[in-house]
Parts: sequence; structure tokens; C-alpha cells
Amino acid sequence: MKKNIIIALLIIVVSIAFLKINSKYDIGFNTTTHSGVQIGWIEHSGSNYIGAKYTKFSGNLAKKVKFKEGDGVTFHYESEVEDGKLSINLLDSEGETIIEFEPDKKDEVIEITKTGKYTVKVIGKDTKGSFNINWEVE
Repeated sequence: MKKNIIIALLIIVVSIAFLKINSKYDIGFNTTTHSGVQIGWIEHSGSNYIGAKYTKFSGNLAKKVKFKEGDGVTFHYESEVEDGKLSINLLDSEGETIIEFEPDKKDEVIEITKTGKYTVKVIGKDTKGSFNINWEVE
């Protein structure tokens, strides 16, 4: 019985490692980190999207995403800012800003020039409102 459990656990670990290594995305391993003040915060996120509605947001929200060189990535986004300031950026693996998404646009297409982990970063400064951003790799 113990042997079967050990074999099953080994298969699961190897399968997860294989998916993580061979995936364009981090399949369930992309992390979202928060810092600052979030009041009335309702968040939704998955492997290729993140969004929130809030009464007050002052701080940062960062989601790690893995892209490969040559990927064409289409970002679809929208935001509603009733008060304060909100910015959404895409950072490369060195933390350099690749693009700051403009509030009056809805879509951006970016060609990835280097394989690595990127960060979708949302920065709020005493803001009230909502945002949604998702991405598709072509």
C-alpha cells in the first residue's frame, strides 16, 4: 500500500514539473503579490487575467507571467477610476517597464524579445474604481 502511494506521489510531482518546464505559462504557479491598502477589494485572477473592484486602493499588485521569445501577446484591458490615480505596467525580468498601458486604449499587442518571467504590475494611489486586464499569446 505504501509503495502505491509513493509511486502515485512521484507521478504527480513529475507531471507537475513537466508541465511547468514545458508550458508557455506557469500553469497554476504564477504568483500574485499585494502590498498597501485595499478596502472593499474584490479580486479575480487566473493564469492569463487579473482584475479587481475596490473602494480604496493605495499600493501595488503584481502578477508574474512567463513568456517566450517570439510570442505575440495581446493585452485587453479596461479601467474605471472614480478618484485618485491607477497605472498598469508590464515589466521585464529585470524590472524594467516595457509598456505602461494608457487608460484611453483598450488593446495592446507586444512582441516578446526575450524568454523569461514578466510582471503585470498595477499601482494605485488613493484610487477608487476597478480594472481588468487579460492577455492572449499568439
